[in-house]
Amino acid sequence: MHSPLGPLTIFEDEGAIVALEFGRAVGTSETPLLTRAKDQLDAYFARARQDFKLPLTPRGSDFQRAVWDQMCAIPYGAATTYGDVARHLGSAARAVGG
Repeated sequence: MHSPLGPLTIFEDEGAIVALEFGRAVGTSETPLLTRAKDQLDAYFARARQDFKLPLTPRGSDFQRAVWDQMCAIPYGAATTYGDVARHLGSAARAVGG
């Protein structure tokens, strides 16, 4: 999909979104779920949506999942730092940034 951040590719597996990556993937096809995800992202970028209603099963380590959970807790329009997230998890900012 085209976005204000550049091209994004949304990945689905077994009925859930598993990844969102910068760039364009070759050989992908649209599904109803991917269309819903694109529509919700378009509305978010247009400032018409503040949250998402999509099934998510991102793949990652326990630490990555903990970081993502903290990111999901950041309110719409708010900002935080890697250091803030790291302090909450008892980790280092560099690890969170990675």
